[in-house]
Amino acid sequence: MTYQALNFMAAERLREAEIADPENDARQLVLFAGDMTFDEYTRKMNTEAPPEEEEKLRKATEKRAGHYPLQYITGRADFMGHVFFVDSHVLIPRFDTETLVAEAEGHMRGNEKVLDIGTGSGCVLCSILLDFPDADGTGVDVSEEALSIAESNAGQLGIRNVHFAESDLFTNIRDTYDIIVSNPPYIEKDVIETLDPEVKDYEPLTALDGGQDGLYFYRRISSEARKHLKEGGILLFEIGASQGASVKKIMEADGFRDIGIIRDLSGNERVVSGGI
Repeated sequence: MTYQALNFMAAERLREAEIADPENDARQLVLFAGDMTFDEYTRKMNTEAPPEEEEKLRKATEKRAGHYPLQYITGRADFMGHVFFVDSHVLIPRFDTETLVAEAEGHMRGNEKVLDIGTGSGCVLCSILLDFPDADGTGVDVSEEALSIAESNAGQLGIRNVHFAESDLFTNIRDTYDIIVSNPPYIEKDVIETLDPEVKDYEPLTALDGGQDGLYFYRRISSEARKHLKEGGILLFEIGASQGASVKKIMEADGFRDIGIIRDLSGNERVVSGGI
């Protein structure tokens, strides 16, 4: 079959499986199976695909039809204009999280020390350091597998001024920082089962479960963060769309000031920030 025919076949299978965007996902799977760019596909679309690529596409399509996340199949996710390696040990980077990066960068001059709590794939910290190469970054996570992925991403992006360490929040942190960022688990425990299959069945539960009210990690991080912030430092959280007032109240109780709630491009509350 030609690459174009394979594309049509994959899209139809994904449409039958009620995948949200079958055309886009089919195209991405064809590129993955053929290890090619979209420009290469447009040049080769009417040529016959090798049997091994056709078989690779069929297997990948069936996996996606079972609602296995596209990014875990291809091993890549786009974030802040960069490509990050991901697998099932890390949360898939979302466009919403770019608001956290942008807000953190708005408080930077260029040589800050930045701590990323729950770094996952490292997408937030690496994106900041790519834009501010004179800054110094530390990313921590409880997952050894996640830290390995974050280190790989930093390496393939050419980032040198970064360190990753295993730590349960601040447990193994002894230094102080200008900026602390975190996109902690914030889904209410009872809500997780209502999420899309791609999320609840395949993304790591430890990156989703924010406790009974979704605020468990905000309380823990906020209560400890002041000890690890320099004078004038700032703490920034990504939040769920309805959590702004609650997280602001938590930070106020812990002595943070100038607390702001920032909305994303969709108009949803997405980041809460506060200084000391």
